[in-house]
Amino acid sequence: GELYPSFYGVVLEENFGEFPLKISFSDTMKWSITLFGRNVLVSTFNGLRSFPDDGRVKFKFALENEFENSKPELIKTLQEVMKQRHGSSAIVVKCKNNIEEHFSKLSKHNKAIKVEKFLDNNGVKEAAHMDGAIVIDFDTSEIKYLAVIVDGESSIPGDMSRGARFNSIKNFTYNIASDKIPIVSIVFSEDGGYDIFEGKNLLKENK
Repeated sequence: GELYPSFYGVVLEENFGEFPLKISFSDTMKWSITLFGRNVLVSTFNGLRSFPDDGRVKFKFALENEFENSKPELIKTLQEVMKQRHGSSAIVVKCKNNIEEHFSKLSKHNKAIKVEKFLDNNGVKEAAHMDGAIVIDFDTSEIKYLAVIVDGESSIPGDMSRGARFNSIKNFTYNIASDKIPIVSIVFSEDGGYDIFEGKNLLKENK
């Protein structure tokens, strides 16, 4: 019944066992291969192949622009959150002094959960499925707070075409950057896309 058919199959790999693979034709000379029906492995349009953006390069660039440095462990954590395909957000700051007091206050008012021990990959996966933002300490690359409900005075124009998560995280990032605190925030969407907010850039854009 489909104008452009799809083909299903099973691919065997020595280390991963069986997993469902799908080749979808969505238009003339346009097709894609997906894993588990959602993870795009490769897509082609008019003979040009493209591969999914895993965020690594853009995360690295944003962190270096804001903190003048980037850390492989931190980038891996961000990639792990991104892979969950669950609408979420991550805030990267140096958790000390005023910013630590801010998140601690949110925790006392039940607007954040303080993490008492190191989270491994399984812990990061569970954290990514919780509502609210994840706060990652730049210095240690560890998740410090979960389910953070960001608040604060509205300081910059919002975008009505985007959701509440996008606008609240963008506004929060701007407010923290206004206090001369380096910060990078990332909003992840369920389809695998993401938006990156760098404190320095937001200050320049909203002078």
